[in-house]
Amino acid sequence: MSGFRQIAAVGSAVALIACLGVGSAQASAPVSPDRQFGGCGQSFDPWIWGGEAHWVNSCKNGKITVQGWVKDTDGLDNECVYVVAKFAADITEVSRDACGGGNKVAFKWTHAGSIADVELRKTR
Repeated sequence: MSGFRQIAAVGSAVALIACLGVGSAQASAPVSPDRQFGGCGQSFDPWIWGGEAHWVNSCKNGKITVQGWVKDTDGLDNECVYVVAKFAADITEVSRDACGGGNKVAFKWTHAGSIADVELRKTR
């Protein structure tokens, strides 16, 4: 094999490996920055245009607690933000709406299990 063909073959292999590496990293990424699937001891600080939230997942005696707040950061858009959490046994919790720039609403939910699928959303 000529020197040029060897370089081309090596370059193709490196490009393929790089693409495979990027693909696998993307496959393990969260669904979106405003939605977090988490377990015990994790904390999250997602944001979307017009809102932000913070929550901590803690576990005790076979139950997970999701505790935090949601805040409207854009009072001029006439929209609200809220948090939805899905737990085991098809249990869903929804926070109160945070409406108006700077309005912050706290939430706390405890249910059986060790994982919660929590998402920051805008206007229902």
